[in-house]
Amino acid sequence: MDRGMTDEESKKKIPNYPIPYYLKKLLSNDSKPWPNMPEESRSYFERLKELKNNDKLKLKNKNYVDDFRLLLHDEAFKNELEMEEFNIYGQQITRINESNLFEIYVEGLEEERPTVTINDSVAVTDNETNQRYFELRVKKVLKLHIIAESNREFCEEFSEDTLYDIKFIFNTFPYRCCHFALDLYTYRKLKPYVFPEKSEKLHNPSNIKLTWFNKAIENNARQKQAVINMVDKSNFFPAPYILYGPPGTGKTATLVEAICQASKQNASDRILVCTPSNTSADVITKRLIKYIPKYKLHRMYSLSKDPLLLLRFPPRDFPYIFIDEAGQATEPETLIPFSLSYARNEQRKIILAGDPQQLGPGVLDGQEEKSILSPSSYNEQEMDAVFYFARLLIGYKFGNTVIKEEDIGVISPFTAQKIRIKELFEEYNLPGVEVGTIQLFQGKEKEIIILSTVRSKILRHDGRDHIGFLGDPKRFNVALTRAKSLFIAIGHPVTLQVDYNWWSLLDYCCKNKALYGAAIHTMVPEFWIPEDLKAILLKDGEPYADMTEKSERFLGVLKKLRNVDRLELSQSHYLQFLKLGLYLEEFQQNLDLRKFNLYGKKIERVAPDSKEFRIRIKNLDKDHPLHKSCNLIEIFNSKDVTRKKFVLRAKEVKNDQVIAVAYSEFCDGHNPKNSYNIRFRTNNYSFRCSHYALSLINSHKMTSYLFPIRKESYVFVDPEADGQRWCNKAISKNPEQKQAVFNILRKSAFPAPYILYGPPGTGKTATLVEAICQIWHNTGDTILICAPSNAAADVIAKRLLKYIPAASVDRIYSRSRDSSLIDADLRTCSNCSNGRIVKVNNRVVSSKRIVVSTLCTCTRLLFLDLSHSYSYVFIDEAGQSTEPESLIAVNVISRHGDSECQIVISGDPKQLGPSVRSKYAAPILGQSLLERLMKLEPYVKHNNNDYDSRYITKLLRNYRSHPAIIRVSNELYYENELVACSDRRPFVGQDFDTEFPVIFHGVHGFEQKENNSTSSYNIAEAKQVMIYVNQLIGEKIGEKTIGSEDIGIVTPFALQSKHLQKTLKNENLEDVSVGTVEVFQGQEKEVIIMSAVRTKIFTHDDREHIGFLSNPRRFNVALTRARAALVVVGNPTALQTDDNWRYFLKFCRDNGACRGEQFELREKVEEKRIFQDDEGLQERSEQSSDLFEETFDILKIDDGIIRRKKNKYLLNGMYYAERECSIL
Repeated sequence: MDRGMTDEESKKKIPNYPIPYYLKKLLSNDSKPWPNMPEESRSYFERLKELKNNDKLKLKNKNYVDDFRLLLHDEAFKNELEMEEFNIYGQQITRINESNLFEIYVEGLEEERPTVTINDSVAVTDNETNQRYFELRVKKVLKLHIIAESNREFCEEFSEDTLYDIKFIFNTFPYRCCHFALDLYTYRKLKPYVFPEKSEKLHNPSNIKLTWFNKAIENNARQKQAVINMVDKSNFFPAPYILYGPPGTGKTATLVEAICQASKQNASDRILVCTPSNTSADVITKRLIKYIPKYKLHRMYSLSKDPLLLLRFPPRDFPYIFIDEAGQATEPETLIPFSLSYARNEQRKIILAGDPQQLGPGVLDGQEEKSILSPSSYNEQEMDAVFYFARLLIGYKFGNTVIKEEDIGVISPFTAQKIRIKELFEEYNLPGVEVGTIQLFQGKEKEIIILSTVRSKILRHDGRDHIGFLGDPKRFNVALTRAKSLFIAIGHPVTLQVDYNWWSLLDYCCKNKALYGAAIHTMVPEFWIPEDLKAILLKDGEPYADMTEKSERFLGVLKKLRNVDRLELSQSHYLQFLKLGLYLEEFQQNLDLRKFNLYGKKIERVAPDSKEFRIRIKNLDKDHPLHKSCNLIEIFNSKDVTRKKFVLRAKEVKNDQVIAVAYSEFCDGHNPKNSYNIRFRTNNYSFRCSHYALSLINSHKMTSYLFPIRKESYVFVDPEADGQRWCNKAISKNPEQKQAVFNILRKSAFPAPYILYGPPGTGKTATLVEAICQIWHNTGDTILICAPSNAAADVIAKRLLKYIPAASVDRIYSRSRDSSLIDADLRTCSNCSNGRIVKVNNRVVSSKRIVVSTLCTCTRLLFLDLSHSYSYVFIDEAGQSTEPESLIAVNVISRHGDSECQIVISGDPKQLGPSVRSKYAAPILGQSLLERLMKLEPYVKHNNNDYDSRYITKLLRNYRSHPAIIRVSNELYYENELVACSDRRPFVGQDFDTEFPVIFHGVHGFEQKENNSTSSYNIAEAKQVMIYVNQLIGEKIGEKTIGSEDIGIVTPFALQSKHLQKTLKNENLEDVSVGTVEVFQGQEKEVIIMSAVRTKIFTHDDREHIGFLSNPRRFNVALTRARAALVVVGNPTALQTDDNWRYFLKFCRDNGACRGEQFELREKVEEKRIFQDDEGLQERSEQSSDLFEETFDILKIDDGIIRRKKNKYLLNGMYYAERECSIL
C-alpha cells in the first residue's frame, strides 16, 4: 500500500494519495473479478470483499492502516465516478458585468445534485474544439446557479456565443486529510489510543471538588460523574473517554461543562474541541461563550482547507481534546485530532461524545437510492398538511410557552420536499420555521417537529418490499427524537408499514388513539424465510460450494435436528427455535405444493362473460392443497414466452374441479383453446400470525411467563365447602370436574397457565363450559376463548349458548370463512351479516363479555382498541396447535389482558398433536404448548402419584365408551386411571358379544395408490366395511335402533375415505360419516368401524414398521371414538409389526373378538423409544435446546416486513396499493 509522505515532508505540503494502479483496475470493473485477473488486483478484491461483507469484522492493529486506506480509495473512486454523471455538455455561460465572475446554470443544484460548495473547482472546455482547459473557482452557490471566478486567460478567451462543456472536479481534499492521518497513526504511535487496553491503575476521582457552571448538571448524577471523569486526566489514560448521549439526555451540556471545568482546573492547558461539521462546532461555541470569555476562545474556520494548521501545533499545546458528534465522523477523520496526542511522556485526555444509534458517517457505498441523477421526491398532499399544522400551531400555548415560528422545525428526508416546503413558508411570510433534512436536524431540537416522510412508493429488492433509505433505523431514530413538546409525522400509512420500525410507530399511535387523516390498516407483518436457510433446504440439508457463514450455522442446527425426536426448549433459545421451526415448516409446505403443479391444462369459463373459471383436476382428494392451505392459483399460458403470470382465487372446490375467480385482464384475453401451466400457492397467514406472536412475546418480555415455577406455599380451600350453583348439574357429581372449575374461578395457578387434562370422553368441554358459565354468572370478568379450528370453536360456542344469552357472546370468524358453513344457531352472535362475513368491529367486540374465535383469527384483536381487559384466556384443544399458534392467544394478554389474567389450557397430549410436515421442524413444532408445559415441574406428578391441583387437573371419569372400548387406551396411555361411567347398554348384533362390543376383522387385502396421489386405498377392506355397515343398521343398542347416522367410518387414508364415500353414496347411505382420524378427533359415534388399509411393511435400519400408522396418538384417537361398539378391519400380519397394534390384537384374541382371516401373534418386539413418521421409523432422542452450540443471532425475532394493505392481484401478478396520506 502507498504510505504518502513522512511527517517532515508533510510540513511542506499535504501529500497526494493516488489510487494504486491494480486497485483502480478492480474498481473500474465495479469491484468484480474477471478472467486472468492479476494477482495484485485479486488480493485487493478478496480483502475488499471481506471488509464489506462482514458487518462484525474487527479491525486489528496489524492491518488497520492498510484496510482503512483501501476503503478510502474505494469510497473516493465511487464519489469521483458519481460526480462525472453531473457533467454538463454544450451550455452557455453568462459573464457578470465584464468581471472575472461567471454565472453557470446547474440543473438539480437546489436538490444538491451535485453538491457544490464554495472554493470547489469547475473545469470548462470549448464544446467544439475541446482543446483549451480552464479551471474556475466557485465563489457563490445560488438556488439554480453557481458564481465562479476565473483567471485572466479565460476572461480573454470567453465568448457569449460559445457552448462549453462543464466538469465538476471531485474534491479529494477530505480523503487526503484522512490518508495523512493514517500516515501519522504509525509515525506518532497512536495504537494505545485506537486500540486501548483496560487500565489496572484506575482511581476514584469523586474527591475532585468542582463549582458548577451549569447548576442543572449538579443535580444529575450521571452527568456529574461524567464531567469529573473527563476533567481528571490521569484516569483511563491513554484510552479515550466516551460520553454516550442518546437524544435529549444533555450530551452537549455535559461536554460544555467538562470543557469549562477543564479550563478552570488547568488554566495553563489548551483545549481542542473538534466536530465533523461547522454547524455542530458553532453550537458548542455558542454555549461556551456563556461561561468562558471570548478572548479565551478561538473558533477556527477553514479558508485554505489546510489541516496542517492543527497538525503543526506542538503536542504539548493540547492536553485535552474533545470530539463532539464523533458518531458522524469516519474513523480516519477522527484520527486527525488524535494525531496531536502522540507524546508518550505527557498525559493527554481524549473525549469522544456521540450516539451510535443516530446517523453515522455519510458513506456513498451501500446506501439505498444512490442514483443521484434521478430527481429527489416531493409530495404535495403532505406539503399542504405540513403548512396547515404549522399555521395552526403558531400562537398555540404549551404550558407557559407560546409557540413562535422559530419553535417549529419541519423535517423531510427528501431535499426536493425540503426546498418546496421552504418556498411555501417564505411565500406566506413564515421564514422563521426551520426546514431541513434529517441530517441537518441531527443534534438540534425544537418545541415542535413536523416530519413529512414523502414516500408513497414501495420498493422491492431481492424479493422483499422496502421503503429505501427511509427504513434506516438510525435515520428513523433521529427524526423521532428532535421534538420537545409535540411530534407530528405525516405520511402514507400503507407504505410506511412495510418497515418494522415505522409499523411499530403506527401501532403505538393506533393504541394511543393518535391517528388522524386517512384510515390506518394495521396488518400482520410478512416474515420472509432467510435466504441463507432457504439455500440449505433446497440442497436437502447438505453442504454446498460457496456457503455463507450463516448457511453453515443453519446447517449445523439442521444436522442435529435430524436425530432429535423432541427438542426440550429452554428459556434462552425458546423464541429462536420456534421461529426456526416456522421457517422450516413453511418451506416444506411450499415444497410439497410443487408436486401438484399441472401442465398443459384447459381452463373453461363457467358461463359467458363470467369472471369464474373451471379447472378440472383428477384425483382432487382431501390431500390436495386446495382443500387445506391453498387459495391462490397462478397460471401461465404454456406457449407465452414472456411467461406472463395471472393470479386466480379459488372460490369453490368440489368433486374433481375447482371454480376460480379471475380479474378483468385474464377474462378479456381468455381463449378456451389455450393450454395453461398451473401452480398452487399456499396461504401463509397462519405462519405470519405465529411469527408475529413470537415478536410480541419477545417485545413484551413474556418468555418467563411460559416457563412457570411452582409455588411452594398456598392456602387450600375445599371446593365441597363452597355453595356453588351449577349450570350443568352433572358437574357437581364429578370431583375432578368440580375441582377444575373451582380452581379456574379462583385463579389458583396464576401467573402460570392452568391445565385441564381431558382424556377421551371425560367431559373436558363440559368442564370448560361450566367454568366459563360460572365466571359469567359470578363475576363481571371478560373472557376470550380460542381453539385451533372453527369446528372446535363452534362446539364450545354452541354449548355456551345453552346457558348464556347470545347478546353476551361474540363468535368471530375470519373473512375467508364461507358464510354458508356457519351454523344457524351462531349467526346471530357472530360477525356474519346478510350472508357474508364482515370486518371485526371494535365497538361490537368491546360490548361482549365472551369472545370465541380460532387462534389465528384472534390476531385481529391485537389491532383493536378495546374498552375492556380480558380476565381469562381459554385455549381449547391446545394439544392440536403448534406452540407459536397458542402464543397468539397468550399475546392478547399483553394487549388486552388485566393484571391477573388467567390462562386456561385444555386438551390431551396423548391424542393427535399439531400437524407438521417438515422432518426438521417436527422436533420443534410437533410438541404443543400443552405437552411442553406438562413436562415442567408444576405440572408433573409428585411422589404420591398425584398432580398439583392448583396447576393441573386430570379428568378420570369416561362417560362416552363401553369399558371394553377404552380399556386398551387406558392401559397404554392413561396409567389405567380412567373409570368407565357410561351406561352399559347391551349390544345386540350377530357378530358381537353383548358384554364385549369390540371386534377385529382380519382381511388380507392389497394396499393400492392412484396416479398423482400419495394416499392409499384397500378394496378388500372397503368391501368388508360395507358388509358391517349393512349388518349394523337396524340392530339394537339397548332400546336404541342403530341408524346410518349412528355409524362412523374412520380410516387413516384420505383415498380410502374417498372410495368409501362414493360407495355409500351409491347405496344411499350418505348419512354414514366417513373421515380420516384427524377429522374424527373430538367426535364420537354409537358405532365406529375402522379400516386400517395398511398391508405393506417397511424397513428402516433393519427394523420393521408400518409408517405413520405406528403413531400411538393416531392409534389412540381411532380406538376411542366409539360409544357402544368398535369394529377394526385390517391386515393382522402388517399391523402386529407395531407394539400398540399387537397389544390391541392380543386384547381381541384373548376376549374371543377376532373374525375373518386367522393369524398368529409374533413374539413381542423389543421396546424402544421411537419416533414414527410417514416415511419410516427412525430411532431418535430427546434433547435440550441448550445443547445446541450455535449462536442464534442468525435469527432475528422482530424481522417482520409489513405487506401492503388492500392488495388486489392484478392479472400480471403484481399488487395494487391504494394511495393514502395519514397524520400521526
